[in-house]
Amino acid sequence: MALRDSIRRCCPANAFSLVELLVVIGIIALLIGLLLPSLQRAREQSVRVHCSNNLRQIMVGSLGYSAESHGYLPYPDWALVQYTQAGWLYLPGTTFTAEAVQTGVLWPWLRSQNIYRCKLDIGPFPTGSAHLMTSYLMNGAVCGFGRIVPTPSFKVQKFRPDAVIFFEADEREDNGLWNDGSNFPSEGTTIRHNRGSSVAMIDGHVEWYTAKTYAIKLNIGPGPLWCAPDTIDGH
Repeated sequence: MALRDSIRRCCPANAFSLVELLVVIGIIALLIGLLLPSLQRAREQSVRVHCSNNLRQIMVGSLGYSAESHGYLPYPDWALVQYTQAGWLYLPGTTFTAEAVQTGVLWPWLRSQNIYRCKLDIGPFPTGSAHLMTSYLMNGAVCGFGRIVPTPSFKVQKFRPDAVIFFEADEREDNGLWNDGSNFPSEGTTIRHNRGSSVAMIDGHVEWYTAKTYAIKLNIGPGPLWCAPDTIDGH
């Protein structure tokens, strides 16, 4: 009798059994499994909004520059044409570092290096890569893909209303596309966001292009991506 009482005192009736404990752990694991995808989607949505805001500010800054430059957009920093004046991203001849954006013509409007960078685009980035400065690139259509020397860019009113001026460039460094501040639309867009990317339009607004939408637009000329004003097909 005394032994039974001792066992009861050591093992209260309301204590968890091993089976009950395992059930509770299983339920917690199940809930975590259900919540993780939702948390991941929420994080992706947050970064998507962040990139959209960055691109909107960059485009608005470009329009501000244009208003003070007789309607011309900033020079796209197209490496194959060596202008001496500063472009949207940097001053030609400047060593590529994160701080080099302060030499670009948009710096007076933006005043923050964070605006040039997607939160998911964390590197490391190779020495001498424009990727050190930004996650976004300008559409080379702005300078006719290097054709309109000595004029560095077209005027805003020359572009179609849905023209894409900035996009989230392909972040893979092995593609060799980070030698300057602009790209051909065909050189691709980011895979950071899995399902698409943001693009900034000539009127200052930002749209979300799914990977499928981007591919479809890429086959249209002239179109939002192939929008060079000096050719029939925008290329």
